[in-house]
Amino acid sequence: MMDIIPDLIDIILDIMDIIPNLTDIIPDLIDTIPNMMDIIPNLMDIIPNLTGIIPDLTDIIPNMMYIISNMTDIIPAQMDTIPIMMDTIPNVTDIIPNLTDIIPDLMDTIPNMMDTSLI
Repeated sequence: MMDIIPDLIDIILDIMDIIPNLTDIIPDLIDTIPNMMDIIPNLMDIIPNLTGIIPDLTDIIPNMMYIISNMTDIIPAQMDTIPIMMDTIPNVTDIIPNLTDIIPDLMDTIPNMMDTSLI
């Protein structure tokens, strides 16, 4: 029993050291109470929204994981198509002059098309 007394004295001294700090903190805590009272209704408004969002998130996360896993399969396949696309670019550039020749002819046919639509 006598062994405990020095420990108790140390604890009491520690508490005595803390009390001045508490007296500094308590007015600050009291000042924050009105702000907390303003925040609490906002939190109460947010909580139902969170309960609506959380199930949605639990539905979305597996879908996102599925999409990500598919993307890891798709990206290499897309990388394989790049050389094919690069091969088709000269073909497209060859077609453009032909289109510039055809467009005036198409513009000329529009009035004829309008006339035949009236028949």
